Amino acid sequence: MRLSRLVLSGFKSFADATEFRFDAPIIGVVGPNGCGKSNVVDAIKWVLGERSAKSLRGGAMLDVIFAGSATRKPCGMASVTLVFDNPVLTPEEQARALAHAPPVLDAEVDAANESVDEEGADGSAAVDRHAVRHRGLPVDTDEVEVTRRLHADGRSEYLVNGRKVRLRDIKELFLDTGIGNDAYSIIEQGKVDAMLRAAPMERRGILEEAAGVAKFRTRKVEAQRKLDNAEKNLVLVREQLATTERRLKVVKGQAEKARRFRDLDARRRALRTAVAFETYHEQREQLSGLTSQLAALERDRQELAAAAAVLEDRHNAAEAARQSALSAQHGLEQRRIEATGLERQESQRAEMAERSLAEATERLRGSCRRLIWLNPLLRFAGFQPKSQGIRAMLPHVDEHRPVHNLNSRRDLVATLSDPHAAQRG
Repeated sequence: MRLSRLVLSGFKSFADATEFRFDAPIIGVVGPNGCGKSNVVDAIKWVLGERSAKSLRGGAMLDVIFAGSATRKPCGMASVTLVFDNPVLTPEEQARALAHAPPVLDAEVDAANESVDEEGADGSAAVDRHAVRHRGLPVDTDEVEVTRRLHADGRSEYLVNGRKVRLRDIKELFLDTGIGNDAYSIIEQGKVDAMLRAAPMERRGILEEAAGVAKFRTRKVEAQRKLDNAEKNLVLVREQLATTERRLKVVKGQAEKARRFRDLDARRRALRTAVAFETYHEQREQLSGLTSQLAALERDRQELAAAAAVLEDRHNAAEAARQSALSAQHGLEQRRIEATGLERQESQRAEMAERSLAEATERLRGSCRRLIWLNPLLRFAGFQPKSQGIRAMLPHVDEHRPVHNLNSRRDLVATLSDPHAAQRG
């Protein structure tokens, strides 16, 4: 197993996609100060899981994304990919690896089968240390690509051969290989002096990683963590068991009460059934009597309905006769109203005629008075008027006695027209 390629895109000073090929046994990256040599080491540490921005010589993790320049726009994502050759081991190497490998426990297999995080990254499908033992890395492919991406919105993701995995899967992939963000395979400037000046425990960790003991120590820590969790679960189970035993005494009393209640409830049901049957028979007998009464009442109702129909017919006939009488009465009332109108008209005509006659009589009286006044003048003038007829009319024309008799009025008119008739009379 060896590193074959390193691909950077948008990481720090590498704005464009840049690929480093490590074909020779020894490769050196040479360049002036500030050309980005240290960025190559930072990229390798970052893709292997480095989460400290200070270790990457930045203030925040987003500083690893190319921030742009005077002629270039900033990138929206930083991506680094490590490509390792993963050839099949020789039989001797496989036997040596199996001899140093610890036995596989069922709990570890179950944990590997359940290694799916919240974001849906399936690490067990990409990294399977228990199924793949014939290669240097526990991935059954000739090349292993490890990729880390960081987006401008803060989203980060890890991929192994294009499949999303967790950071834990990345660390599990390179466990006991000497590869890691803080392993001895990456020695930065000043790291040798730091190793020489390191405390005994720190130096011991570096030596254990080189000797392949770190894998067992990690598994020991994991096993201890599982034992602690099991102990906590056991304490909880014991507390629940004690609580259950205390409740069991109460439940026994409740069970006894429940049994007694069940027996009493069964007896109550039986008594209620008997009472219900007795009530049913009584109500059945009452129903028979009420049915006969209902039949008799139905017959009476039918007879009354027939009598009511006859009375309804009579009522309709009487109503028809009443309507006829009302129609006749209405006709007579119309005739009476018409006769009253005619009588009123005749009365008005008679009054008008009487007024006209009274006016004519008044004019005649005036005329007679003028003639009587003119009579002496006519005699003085030598004219002998026939005043006997005029004087004969005076009794008929009395200013204090109105003429009401129609015949007298006719006689008056005749006298005025013929004075000799008055003398004869």
